[in-house]
Amino acid sequence: MLLGGKEVERTNTFIVEGNHTLLELVENCARLWKEVNFEGRQIYISLQEISMVSQASVQKICTANRLCF
Repeated sequence: MLLGGKEVERTNTFIVEGNHTLLELVENCARLWKEVNFEGRQIYISLQEISMVSQASVQKICTANRLCF
């Protein structure tokens, strides 16, 4: 990803050793973050599909009724 012309890495890297509880917490947080992003992306995609269908429908109605300029 570019931000202000510079390459930005969107990853945080941690080394977790010797603490099983902390490692489990880190893994669960990453899993939850991925699930939330996936759900948000799915909603965005479905809204884009609805928007495209709506625009096509409006265009067909305008053309059928000769309302387009």
